This record gives sequence, structure tokens and C-alpha cells, in this order.
Amino acid sequence: MIFEDKIEFAVFADHGPSKKLGEGSIALHRSLGHETIRGGKLHDEAIDANVLTIVFPGSGDGTPQTPERIRAIGASRFTAIGGTLS
Repeated sequence: MIFEDKIEFAVFADHGPSKKLGEGSIALHRSLGHETIRGGKLHDEAIDANVLTIVFPGSGDGTPQTPERIRAIGASRFTAIGGTLS
């Protein structure tokens, strides 16, 4: 996912409504600079605009992965299509 000047990689496992692209974890929101816990309370807030989601079909093997492994796989796929990580 790309939001403003940040890039983060995550597992894509959407089961939500067909007209809406899923939810991101608290960790994903934080990585993108969108904190959802303030004053000790969770605020159920979406990032409604300026988000680009790129899906890499077949990049997972159906087993749980560490955040580091998810980032490594995502970075490899992203650079393979010409993306640059900054």
C-alpha cells in the first residue's frame, strides 16, 4: 500500500463487502502514519483517500509470515515491476 510518501507491505486477505477494499491492521495504519489509538482508545477510522493498493497474486503460500518476510516479499515484487523504495 502506498499512502502519501509511505510504502508498506501487508497480507491481502479481504473478505469484506464486494464494493469496499477491506480493512488494515493497527500496525499497517501506524506504518502508513495513520494512528488509530489516541488517548488509550481505538478510533475506528479508515484512510478514505489517496491510498494506492497493489496486489501481487500468488506472492503468498498460505502460511503465516513474519512482518519482515512480508516486507521482503513485497519489496521484491514491487521492485520487479519497476517500483522504487525510498
